[in-house]
This record gives sequence, C-alpha cells and structure tokens, in this order.
Amino acid sequence: MSERVPCDAVLIVGFGGPTRADEIRPFLDSVLRGRPVPRERYEEVVHHYELLGGRSPYNEITLRQAAALRAALERDGVSIPVAVGMRSWEPHLDAAIRDLVQAGAHRLFTFLM
Repeated sequence: MSERVPCDAVLIVGFGGPTRADEIRPFLDSVLRGRPVPRERYEEVVHHYELLGGRSPYNEITLRQAAALRAALERDGVSIPVAVGMRSWEPHLDAAIRDLVQAGAHRLFTFLM
C-alpha cells in the first residue's frame, strides 16, 4: 500500500432515511428503538415524510457523495472501496463494515455525516 493512502477503504456513515412510503414507519421504529414517543408526534413525523413523497433525499445524496468520492480517488490513481453505512436504515452500517472486511479491508477511513 502506498504511503499516500494510509487506509484500504473509505466508509461514509450516515443516519439514513426511508426511500419509499412503505418504509416510513419501519424507519421511524428503527430510529426510536423502543423509546417512548407520543403517538401524535410519531404521526406528525410520518406526515412530514409523506409530504416529501414518502421518502427522504438523504440516502440518495449520501450515495451520490460516495460515488463522487470514489471517482475523485480513482482520478488520483487511488483504487479503494468507498462504502456507505447508515445507522438507522439501509444500507445498514454493520452490513457495510462486514462487506468491506470480507473484501479485505483492515483500515477504514470513516466520514461521519
């Protein structure tokens, strides 16, 4: 490995968000993880996502950032995996780390979004 690249993979860690209307409630349940939230507030948040078409732009934006970083690294001659892992939705953080490790990564450079 080059001295210029002290890692063998990049992991972008984000919060996550629903990508379709049928994911809103499962996403919120994941975020809350059993924490007591008044039902009225829960439904207000569901409604906010519904106003956005049932999805958050967050995942798409984060995945585009990963693709742009991957392309920039490749232009500079650095060919390492760039993955995205989300705390509260897909692609889940644990799966992203597992995939990187299975691909041979040992040292991750991590961006927390």
